[in-house]
Amino acid sequence: MAEPTYAELLAVYKSALLTISTGQAYTMPGGRSLTRASLSEVRETIAWLQNEIAREEQAESEDDETGTGIVLARFN
Repeated sequence: MAEPTYAELLAVYKSALLTISTGQAYTMPGGRSLTRASLSEVRETIAWLQNEIAREEQAESEDDETGTGIVLARFN
């Protein structure tokens, strides 16, 4: 199985953010509680993924601008 891309991970983390934000913690009668993943950590990971995607897009854009092919010149 291939490694997920940053864009795929970003979609998963955004979905997790929605799930977590609707019910971060729940306390049951009798004192038992359930706490979901850390909302702040999910937000930090989303920001990191967005930065990584932007960095990759910038690098691709720079490659397109500078070109990687051969340029021929003719002087007469």
